[in-house]
Amino acid sequence: MASRPVPDMDKKIEQALAFITQGNSVRKSCEWAGIEAPTFLKHVDGEQYARARDACADAQFDEMADLEKRCLGIELKEGDDPLDPNRLRAVIDSRKWRLARMRPKMYGDKVGVELTGKDGGPVQHMDVGAMTDEQLQALVAQGMQGAQD
Repeated sequence: MASRPVPDMDKKIEQALAFITQGNSVRKSCEWAGIEAPTFLKHVDGEQYARARDACADAQFDEMADLEKRCLGIELKEGDDPLDPNRLRAVIDSRKWRLARMRPKMYGDKVGVELTGKDGGPVQHMDVGAMTDEQLQALVAQGMQGAQD
C-alpha cells in the first residue's frame, strides 16, 4: 500500500520534533503536528530525532523537580494546592522507570559486575589447551578437593 504524500512534511516533522523536545510522547506530538507517527518515523532525520528524544527525557526529569516542589508547597501559584505525597511517589517512580529506558546512560541505574580471584585477588588464568590428559585430571581433582574444603 503506497503512502499518501503529506503536505508540508518538513514543517510537520519540525513541529513534532518541537513537541517531543518539550517532553511529550511521539504519538501525541505527531497527532498535534498533524502527521501520522509511522510517516514521521519514516521521514525524520535520525540524529534530530535522537536529540529530541534526549531533550524529551531531560524535560521530564526537570518536571519531576517541579512536582517535588509542588508537593512540598514551594513556589505554589495562587490557587494551587500541594500534591499528595503518596500520589507523587507513584508518579515519580513511573517517571524514573521510563527515564531509565529513554536515556539509560544518564538516568539508569549503574549495574556493575566484578570478578575476583581467591581472597579478592586477581583471577588466575591458565592455558588448558596445551595440557595433557593427566594434567587436566589432576587439575580437576585439585578443584574438587578445594570444593570439599
